[in-house]
Amino acid sequence: MSVESPLLEARGISKSFGGLQALRDVSFSVKKGTIHAIIGPNGAGKSTLISVASGFIKPDKGQIYLGDACVDRLSPQERVRNGLVRTFQDVRGFSRLSVFENVLLGSHVHGPRGLMDFLIRARSVGRFNSSESENALSIMDAVGLAGDGAVALSVLPFGKQRLVGLARAMASRPRVILLDEPGAGLSREEMDVMVKAIQTLVAQGVSILLVEHHMSMIEQLSDEVTVLDFGQVICNGRWSDIRMDVRVREAYLGGTLTGHAAG
Repeated sequence: MSVESPLLEARGISKSFGGLQALRDVSFSVKKGTIHAIIGPNGAGKSTLISVASGFIKPDKGQIYLGDACVDRLSPQERVRNGLVRTFQDVRGFSRLSVFENVLLGSHVHGPRGLMDFLIRARSVGRFNSSESENALSIMDAVGLAGDGAVALSVLPFGKQRLVGLARAMASRPRVILLDEPGAGLSREEMDVMVKAIQTLVAQGVSILLVEHHMSMIEQLSDEVTVLDFGQVICNGRWSDIRMDVRVREAYLGGTLTGHAAG
């Protein structure tokens, strides 16, 4: 792994909802060009942590850094413009637009106008920026969507719809992508395609913060893993080491970390 400064860093993040302490003094760092996984059983605080990092939830304490800059005061859209992008567990997009147009929408955060203006321009080929179009096509090729550009999002198989979400995130020119359960609902074959797509993007220099329940994906993808339980970090390190940690095994039902972990 790289010895340079972290590209994304959480410092002492705490968040409570009423009497529920969702996160307690959580810290981690993601180095450039690596995949850092966050795992833990149901209620561990993984989704809350992703929402804090992406700006959808404000922490009670702690800071999020992107490079050397604290991004706590930035909105989710401003964080995207600065290179911090998230995907969601559910499939999001414009069902009547083509795959190409959906991927192209990832570029709208860098334009001078809003999403609706971007949509109008995106459907007017003669008026659209050729460099953005070329970038979208290149990303689609990288994640395995090269032959689906003209297909409406709604008619794609579920696994490919998830790839569109990943490609759209890439089109926003990220430095770090927060991937929230990219393997959810996928078949084994679709999961293998997703793993290869993520590996391809990381090879292009993108860093990943990965929340995932499928331990096979964690084993294949992660450079480093942080384990949460009841909102606290209980272990951090390489998967080969932490999977044998007694505290980690006890955090999961049945004391096993094989296959699919508890949500």
